[in-house]
Amino acid sequence: MERERQFALPLAAEQISAVVASWSGVTTRQNRCGGIEFRIGRLELGHLCRSIANLPFPRGTRVRLRTSTELRRAIDLFRLNYSRATSKQGGRHAL
Repeated sequence: MERERQFALPLAAEQISAVVASWSGVTTRQNRCGGIEFRIGRLELGHLCRSIANLPFPRGTRVRLRTSTELRRAIDLFRLNYSRATSKQGGRHAL
C-alpha cells in the first residue's frame, strides 16, 4: 500500500490558495486569526487557519491538512461551496 505524502502547512496552504483563488470572482484576504479567507462577493467560501481548512457548511466542516487526500478533500469542499454560491445567483458573483 502506498504511503500518503505528508504536507507541510505552507505548501498545503499555497496549493489550496492557488487553486481556489483562480476561480472566477474569488478574492482572498487575511482573516482575524492570521489565516487566509476566500470570498465570493460578501459570502465566505471558507478559510485556512494554521493546519486546518474551515468551511461554513450547516454543521461546520474542518479538514486537517496533513496528507494529499486531505488536501484534495479541502479543495473539493471549497469547490462545492463555490458552486453553491454561484448557482444561487445564476452564476453572478455579487452575493
